[in-house]
Amino acid sequence: MPTIGFDIEFFVADNVSRKVIPICGLVGGNKKEHIIIPNSRAGGVPWEIHEDNVALEVNSPVFSDICLAERWLRNLHTDLAFDMKVAGFPVHPIGMSYQHQIKFTKKLLQKAGMQALEIGCDPDFSAYYKNGAVPRQIQTGSFESGQRYVGGHVHLGYNTHEHIPHHCAAKILDLITIQYSECVVQGRLETYGLGTYRPKPYGIEYRALSTGGLLGANLAVVASYWNLARELETNPQRLAEIYGEFEEEDWAILRDYHKKNDTQKRRMLEKSGKSLMEERIFDAPQDFGSKRLRAQIWDQFDTLPE
Repeated sequence: MPTIGFDIEFFVADNVSRKVIPICGLVGGNKKEHIIIPNSRAGGVPWEIHEDNVALEVNSPVFSDICLAERWLRNLHTDLAFDMKVAGFPVHPIGMSYQHQIKFTKKLLQKAGMQALEIGCDPDFSAYYKNGAVPRQIQTGSFESGQRYVGGHVHLGYNTHEHIPHHCAAKILDLITIQYSECVVQGRLETYGLGTYRPKPYGIEYRALSTGGLLGANLAVVASYWNLARELETNPQRLAEIYGEFEEEDWAILRDYHKKNDTQKRRMLEKSGKSLMEERIFDAPQDFGSKRLRAQIWDQFDTLPE
C-alpha cells in the first residue's frame, strides 16, 4: 500500500512583537527528540515539532489515504498556531506563505547561538550527480551569510522490492514538480536544486520543495505525488518506460532548470506533462498553480527580522 508523509519547516514570529525571529531555544527538541503537543481538533494526531536551525519543523503522521493527508495539510497552519498558543509557546508558525527564505542579520544569528549554523543532518543526494551514487556535502551556515530557507519534504512509501532506482524516482518527481509554478522557487533551486532526495527503506524522501511550494497550488502537487507513489507500488515497469522516454539533454535541462530559457522550459513542460497525463499521474492543466490561493498570513507580519 502506498503511503505519504511530510516534514514541513516554518519561520516563526514572536507572539507579542509579531516580528520574525530565530526559533533557537524557544520551543526545544531536535531531529532526534521531538516535542509532542496535543492536537485540539477532534481525532487529531498529536503534533510532533522541533527546532531546526532557525525554523520550526513539523512532522506529519504517515498517511495511507490521500484525503486525510490533504486535510492535515489544509488545516496545518491554523490548527498548529492555535495549539502552540494554548500550550504556552512564545512563538507561532508563519505558514502557507511564499516567503521561502529570509536573510537574518549577523547580530540576530549570533544571539541565537551555534544552532543557527547547523544546516542539514544526514547527507542527501542529487539525482543528477553520478546517478545519486555519492551523497552531497552537508552544508554549513555562517553568521555572515544570514540567508535561511524553509523546505517542505515529501516522504513516499511504496514496494521497494520491485522499485526503480531512487535517483530515477527523484527525476520523475521533478517532472511533476515543474508542472506547478508555485513549486519552482528560483532562490531555493539555486541553492538546493531539483532532484534532491534521500533514499529510505520504505521509499524516498523528496527534498526539492520550499514550504510554500508544497502547500501552494491548492495541494494539487500533493495529489500528483500520491499518484506517483501508487504507480511505484503497482506498476514500476511502466514508470521505467516513462523514464526511458527522456534523453540526457532532457535531464540536463531539469538539472539546471533555474538557468534555462523559456523555450527550453516550455519544451520540458509539454513533453513531461504529456507523459504524466497519459498515465493519469498528473491530470491538471500545466502551470496549475493559482496565485489566488496564495495565503495572506504572511502580510500580517514584518518580513525583515530585526
